[in-house]
Amino acid sequence: MAAGVIALINSVGNLGGFFAPAAFGYLQEHTGSISGGLYGLGIASLVAAAAGFFARSRVANRATPDRPLPREAH
Repeated sequence: MAAGVIALINSVGNLGGFFAPAAFGYLQEHTGSISGGLYGLGIASLVAAAAGFFARSRVANRATPDRPLPREAH
């Protein structure tokens, strides 16, 4: 299971290594300056960070026990 997750993370990273420069070049070409590409990649980074934050908080809430642990477990 862990090997599959590591492979998935690696695959997404490889896709990002291809699409980020392509998107940067596209935005730079259509806006006429480097700023357009930088703003586009900055917005994509913020969206990804927000998605990671919300995905993480949902998992953390599910892992929280409904009742407090017994005193002996501390």
